[in-house]
Amino acid sequence: MSKNKIALYSFFHAAGVIAYITMLALLFSVWSPDKEPFIGPLVMLTTFVISATVTGGLVLARPITLYLDKQKKDAFVFLISTILWLMVIVGIIILASSRF
Repeated sequence: MSKNKIALYSFFHAAGVIAYITMLALLFSVWSPDKEPFIGPLVMLTTFVISATVTGGLVLARPITLYLDKQKKDAFVFLISTILWLMVIVGIIILASSRF
């Protein structure tokens, strides 16, 4: 696939995500008892999607690459190890924050 096609397709995918989030944000604003503008939910949901994409890439990119390179056991161990390290780090943060 050419770089131009990648740029164009990725733009349409991003625009689709924004369109979907905008529809959700509008729906939230209609259901809101305060009838708040939809910009707050739009920004919140977009930030969540970006965050989920970045962290998903950080957690899954290497295991997927290993899996596709026929290193299935290493891919599984890498994924589980990453999850366990995340749990350990969060545990340490919780313990450290409870002492202050």
